[in-house]
Amino acid sequence: MSKEMSLEGINMLKRTEGVRLKPYKDSVGKWTVGVGHLITNASDINKTFTMEEVEDMLEDDLIRFEDMINDVVLVDINQYKFDALVHFSFNIGEKAFNNSTLLKLLNENKYSEAADQFLVWIKQKELLPRRERERDLFLNGVYS
Repeated sequence: MSKEMSLEGINMLKRTEGVRLKPYKDSVGKWTVGVGHLITNASDINKTFTMEEVEDMLEDDLIRFEDMINDVVLVDINQYKFDALVHFSFNIGEKAFNNSTLLKLLNENKYSEAADQFLVWIKQKELLPRRERERDLFLNGVYS
């Protein structure tokens, strides 16, 4: 049976990403809106979105990442590990997650080694607290 991100997981993602109705450039200069949603339509850069539009975008984005995690994780994981993986992949992207050592180790039932891989994905130093929270969620079920 396929898993979905829990309400606690969604709320953690919203706290981490923030919720913005007006487009902004993210840390790598990509136009973003809502809860970390990448803007693909240039005409949306000057638009102010409604909360309903933001929630709809988040729902669509979550379905994509939930489906991916359900497809590529071949071992049993509990809800908080699933939430941590969705949270993490939401940030690094599907391709990066699919090619990650984290996924490889996880699918080899090496849970603690997989958890250490969260800390490998720190391209900017401001990502360290996020990765530590994702790792803590994965290991201990702590939604921060």
